[in-house]
Amino acid sequence: NADTGQMMIDVGTTPGGDLATISGTKNFGQAMFLVTNTERNSLKAHPSYGVLRLVGSRTTHATATIWSMETERTLTADPRVETIADVGVSINGDVLIGNIDVIGQESLARIPVMTVQAL
Repeated sequence: NADTGQMMIDVGTTPGGDLATISGTKNFGQAMFLVTNTERNSLKAHPSYGVLRLVGSRTTHATATIWSMETERTLTADPRVETIADVGVSINGDVLIGNIDVIGQESLARIPVMTVQAL
């Protein structure tokens, strides 16, 4: 397990201690967390991966709306996402805190995702 300060990300291991892949709901939850906490254009090989960072933006209702729309767009680009059930945004000073409930297709569960962004 790797502690990111916001949630635990499960990394599977074999009985011998080697890293192993995870699948299903755990993989889906990890993917949603990672995409919402990666700045778009920060991965040179995948410039469209991640969410738009609003650094330098004013902390207004419009900023929260832009963040919400961009984050929903990013999450629904994943074919495993059926819908976004709820998006909550709060601004505390110059920090935007987003809480998103993502519903996965088929057997994938409802995943709560949290992200914090300094503006």
